[in-house]
Amino acid sequence: MMNTKERIACEALTLFSSKGYSAVSVRDIARAVGIKESSIYNHYKGKQAIFDELVETYDARADAFFGQFASPEHLEGNVIENMAYMKTLDGLVDMVLVSVEQYLCDDYFFKFFRMLSIERFNNEKVQAIYQKMFIDGALDYQAQLFAWMIDNGYFVRADPQMAAMQFHGPIYMIFNQFEPGVTDMKAVMQTLERHVRQFAALYDVREKSHEAES
Repeated sequence: MMNTKERIACEALTLFSSKGYSAVSVRDIARAVGIKESSIYNHYKGKQAIFDELVETYDARADAFFGQFASPEHLEGNVIENMAYMKTLDGLVDMVLVSVEQYLCDDYFFKFFRMLSIERFNNEKVQAIYQKMFIDGALDYQAQLFAWMIDNGYFVRADPQMAAMQFHGPIYMIFNQFEPGVTDMKAVMQTLERHVRQFAALYDVREKSHEAES
């Protein structure tokens, strides 16, 4: 069972994700929790403090979530050996499908993404957080990995930044279009699989070798 402070954060996230940060007042949050407005200040200095804690919580959850996918800059030895899902195309497909499905089905992750998506047009600070977390951070990580794949002969010679944009673009689009309880998850997974397999057909040397042999 959540304590009062946790309930405040939970209800605030729900409200922020449906109305946007700017459109929600401390009074709205207190009403959703079922406490007096003044009671909010026993736990937080104000609405901004609640928002800041939501960002910190997301950071911690995201670090734990993405920690299962090692970054090439932190790996020693063979990246392919350390990142088992990169050994085969089926392994990569499974990794992408599982990670995206987990992300979309996680209530906190999805509400946080929706909150920033709504508010980023009204708040430069929120826009910067959104850009870093959901665009630049993902592209930088993927570009690092793809650069390693290119340099070590697993991918064809190409611009790793452009490869990252091609890989991340459809996934980012899915995040923006997804509606819990409305979007057909099976269709999403089928689209993702087609995307990953087509991406591999363009860049993965091993897939091109298989095509040449068949």
